[in-house]
Amino acid sequence: MSQPTCAERVEGEYTRTVSDLRILWELYCTGDEDGDEDLGRFEDYGLSFDYVAPGTFTDQDEGYFRYQLSWGGPSDEFRFYTGPEFYPHRIEYWFLDWFDGARWPVHGVDLRFLREIFDWFAEGETVQSVYDAAMVDWSPPTDNRQTCDECGDVIDFEDDDAGVGYGINQRALCGDCYRDEYPDEDDTD
Repeated sequence: MSQPTCAERVEGEYTRTVSDLRILWELYCTGDEDGDEDLGRFEDYGLSFDYVAPGTFTDQDEGYFRYQLSWGGPSDEFRFYTGPEFYPHRIEYWFLDWFDGARWPVHGVDLRFLREIFDWFAEGETVQSVYDAAMVDWSPPTDNRQTCDECGDVIDFEDDDAGVGYGINQRALCGDCYRDEYPDEDDTD
């Protein structure tokens, strides 16, 4: 009998993980300093919170904030995809186990709950500091030509009129798509 795949396990792991986080979050919010006897304290739950810059992994074009809960085989994490204002517009739960992995999209009340957790990291300036640390050595593609990640048009980084922009998720966008995605930004530096 073979072990179930990550795709077969991801929903159950997601449900268990969110349930554990809710228990810990409620204890934290009510001022319980001891936490849960089995789970510990919210502040100590998980391994790390960091930013994974675009291109860190093969075929990973979009950067994300990672709340890594466990590591090894298996490991699990939440991935927060944000815009320039550091507001999660998409959150995914990932369950990974030795060359296998599956994701579970976060929706509804769980989405609101995980945004609240993300806000907790943001309030302590963790979000900004891990983003800054990850982006110190990051640079856009060097071939001076790239395809817009939104519309597919070829853009030329050396062409000043291209109006290319990079959002917080570091997707390459032509000027039109950048203005559509971030309409409130002033692009007249």
